[in-house]
Amino acid sequence: MVQGWVRPQPHPPAVRGLTRAAAAWLVAVFVAVTAGPVAASAPPGAPGCDLAPLGSYWSADVRALPVHLESDAFLTTIGRDRDVHPDFGSGLWEGGPIGIPYTTVDADQSDVAVTFVYADESDPGPYPIPTDAPIEGGPDADGDRHVLVINRDTCVLSELYAAYPRSDGRWDAGSGAVFDLKGHDLRPAGWTSADAAGLPILTGLGPQARVVATALKTHGGIVADNGSAWYLSGVPDEQWDNDDLRTLRTLDGNVFEVVDASSLRADNDRSATITLPARSFGDDRITTAAELARAAFPEGSGTAVLANAFVAADALAAGPLAAAHTAPLLAHGP
Repeated sequence: MVQGWVRPQPHPPAVRGLTRAAAAWLVAVFVAVTAGPVAASAPPGAPGCDLAPLGSYWSADVRALPVHLESDAFLTTIGRDRDVHPDFGSGLWEGGPIGIPYTTVDADQSDVAVTFVYADESDPGPYPIPTDAPIEGGPDADGDRHVLVINRDTCVLSELYAAYPRSDGRWDAGSGAVFDLKGHDLRPAGWTSADAAGLPILTGLGPQARVVATALKTHGGIVADNGSAWYLSGVPDEQWDNDDLRTLRTLDGNVFEVVDASSLRADNDRSATITLPARSFGDDRITTAAELARAAFPEGSGTAVLANAFVAADALAAGPLAAAHTAPLLAHGP
């Protein structure tokens, strides 16, 4: 049960310098030029597992969706003057990592029993949760205490809410859910998961301020919980620049609009599959960029922008230039 889908209005303050075309190019460049031959949304530690496969609602382009009739009411309820808050970063906060950590295991990881408070809406398990799995907020936290585990061999994601380990290796938790990352199945209507909306958590965690804002313009953001207003979840990592992430707080509820995503729904209510236009890809980042350019400019172009496929900053800087000249962006090796 997805609670809502929001996207920034066409020109929110933090990204006013980007047109929609430029924003689309930036997202395409980030995926096609820097991702390499593995899945574009594969998490570190599980390179063969795509968190947002083609056809998933996570990869939907929401820019053309109509504004929801109740958009104003929804935004007022959440808080128009409340700032966006990146609830992830580097370092520690009150002794725990900033964000929701995850870990990966392989097929040899033993399954253990989990006892749930909300067992009627939880997948019964057992779950492949190691005894030392990282807990949101740290082992002594009193918050949501999420535990997220990917089996990198099977691409099955297991998630717990309010998780507490026992001395015998078993776990107690508020609720839990298991997701096959190779499929698109939804949980039964009205069910929770480790997330209040019945969604996988790990799929929604991810990149720094400008990339986040740009991605929101294309793919929107899912309002998946009834927690603090405009909080963005993410994975803790020492490579985050907390000062950079804090610039997201220049955005507030007034820059968003709620969209009607009903057209994305598949005929089968139990599937999260959506209909997407044909996608272009190649064997590596260089050929992928070439295929994207060929698809976008079938008649050719008199101008092209060339970027180093192995330097992310070069690729990101070249995106707006290519958009400004309505030209394809091509990638080259070192």
